[in-house]
Amino acid sequence: MKKHFTLLALLGMVAIGCTEGGIDTGGGNNNQNIVFADSSVKALCVANWDSDGDGELSYDEAAAVTDIGTTFQYSEITSFDELEYFTGLTAISEYAFQDCYNLTSINIPDGVMTIGDVAFYNCFSLTNATIPNSVTKIGISAFNGCANLQSIVIPDGTTEIGGYAFSGCRSLTSVTIPDSVTTIGYAIFNSCTSLHELKGKFATDDNRCLVVDGVFNSFAPAGLTEYAIPNGITAIGHNAFEDCSNLTSVTIPDGITEIGSYTFMRCSSLTSITIPDSVTAIGLAAFGDCNNLQEFNGKFASEDGRSLIVDGVLNSFAPAGLTEYAIPDGVVEIGESSFYNCRSLTSVTFPDSVTCIGYNAFASCIGLTGVVIPDSVTQLDIYAFLGCSNLTSVTIGSGVAEIGDSAFYGCNSLASVYCKPSTPPVLESEVFKHYAEELGAIANLDCAIYVPANSIAAYRLSDYWSDYVDNIVAYDFEKGEVVE
Repeated sequence: MKKHFTLLALLGMVAIGCTEGGIDTGGGNNNQNIVFADSSVKALCVANWDSDGDGELSYDEAAAVTDIGTTFQYSEITSFDELEYFTGLTAISEYAFQDCYNLTSINIPDGVMTIGDVAFYNCFSLTNATIPNSVTKIGISAFNGCANLQSIVIPDGTTEIGGYAFSGCRSLTSVTIPDSVTTIGYAIFNSCTSLHELKGKFATDDNRCLVVDGVFNSFAPAGLTEYAIPNGITAIGHNAFEDCSNLTSVTIPDGITEIGSYTFMRCSSLTSITIPDSVTAIGLAAFGDCNNLQEFNGKFASEDGRSLIVDGVLNSFAPAGLTEYAIPDGVVEIGESSFYNCRSLTSVTFPDSVTCIGYNAFASCIGLTGVVIPDSVTQLDIYAFLGCSNLTSVTIGSGVAEIGDSAFYGCNSLASVYCKPSTPPVLESEVFKHYAEELGAIANLDCAIYVPANSIAAYRLSDYWSDYVDNIVAYDFEKGEVVE
């Protein structure tokens, strides 16, 4: 009898220990604390949600959180699987984990219905993200730039996927769109260069495309060098083929009426493209930074086959093999990013028909050494010649009334700027500046800015021109000499 009593007592002690000793890891006990794998995550959680001040975060304290806001944005956290204990969340906030470069793993808690815009933007170390079945909306650029994300399961019940949601997820190989999805934004899988199949709703028969309401939305390029866009599609959406660097040939069928902005951006192996007569609109820089492109054919192609010109705007340029280029007469505007990164180009000649040089138009054209902007031009847009590091001389025509922010930023070799307007153009910030590594700060370019002698006082007193008082020199443009 004594032996039986001792055994029962021991069993009772074990039972008591399991229920009251705090070792249950299921999170049911009010006094239990979460064990975080990452001390940085713990520190942020305790700083924001430790309601009892004990320096720990309990399961109950986590469950009471209804909004994490941008607490973790830009942080150094590496893993946050413990987010699954934040069961009071119904949304992952916009920008919540933006630029958490070291984050590798996260478990989104069940009950979350919305993953906000830019929530995991640029989390390029992220390899695993668990999306619960409760999610109905994945926001714009939610996982944009998650280059190491190897797989993603979009749960059945999701109804909306925002534009560029998985843009630049270069490690994804296959994705299935559930039947529940009714709304998809632009280019949700653009620049996903390892993607070899797109399945489920909106997928084409070859599982290479998503087509939404007749618009070519996303492409799975892995393993392909040539592609014929299926018949029946009416438009190619923005960025749809961006970064498909192995494609040497794309056939655009008759029936396509619109090609979106940046559609073939950085398709660096394309050598030739034909635009069918059915196309009525082409978006900005549709073939920007296609450095092996030799010719355009068909609608909108210039006579020399080197430019696409749409309603007077030079939209895209085929730079392969050229060092010099004369822009065709009749071009009114040099379009956004149209000559971007044309590194072999050393000289460009503008016709007098040009009135505007657009945003980023010649940025990173590191071969350019001299530029003469004609008097017909009235506007140099933002970043027009950004980073043209070998540019030594620029002449700004007399008609220029506005020079946009950073138009010549980073043109580190620039020695002479001949600015002909008698009235100082409206100047935005950092136009003639660069980052000086020796100073660890932004500084003026070491260049002389020659202005009309009778306008020198006006230049030196004008907004932002006054930043360059020591650079501004009086000049006689008729005689071509400095006025002492």
